[in-house]
Amino acid sequence: MFFTTFLRKKAGYIALLLGIAYFLLLIRSDIIQERKLEGEKRSILKETDSESRKQEDLKGRMSKLKKNDYVRQLAREKLGYIERGERPYKVIIK
Repeated sequence: MFFTTFLRKKAGYIALLLGIAYFLLLIRSDIIQERKLEGEKRSILKETDSESRKQEDLKGRMSKLKKNDYVRQLAREKLGYIERGERPYKVIIK
């Protein structure tokens, strides 16, 4: 009689410990998944910031290209554009 009571109490403790261990394993996997998702979130936020900066830069460049003076300057520098009345010349360095 004493032995069966002792086994019942022990079985209850064992069941309690197994339940706690099970819940700890579940919580552990959730914590690991949360950390992984936080890392992904940080990388996506960095990428978003980078793309936002690129977008702002492109908007600035587009607004410059809408101005004739900037387009004329680019044509002179990149394409060698010469306006009427100007004389072209080349600098030759030996």
